[in-house]
Amino acid sequence: MTEAEEIANIFRTLGSDATSMKVVWNACYRPFLMGGDLRRPIKAEVPALGPFDLGKGYTGYIILHPKSQKTYIAESETGAFVGNSLNDVRQDIEAASEEVMRGQIAEAKKQMGYAELMTAEQFWTLHRVRG
Repeated sequence: MTEAEEIANIFRTLGSDATSMKVVWNACYRPFLMGGDLRRPIKAEVPALGPFDLGKGYTGYIILHPKSQKTYIAESETGAFVGNSLNDVRQDIEAASEEVMRGQIAEAKKQMGYAELMTAEQFWTLHRVRG
């Protein structure tokens, strides 16, 4: 069983008792948005499992796409999607310099501020599942 399958099983087994609601964001591609940003940040409040230690003082939540069952890791401070696997995100953080991480957190906070708030259903409709 893969990590993603295990996480999906945890969500299904524990249900809402094990989750909390967290605001997350990601950039979505909106090719028909007239005069706007094609990679517009969008945000919504969604069920999340965690927090989990990501290393170097960072924490994150596991988010499960309600239809595809794909997992996303959202960094706690910003709500930004930073990967699809706790192990991969932990390895990325371990390899990253603290200066780069601080810069990425600062940029993610700005993007969260610009993000359009929508319902979870709208968010997942606009958020494209990638590979």
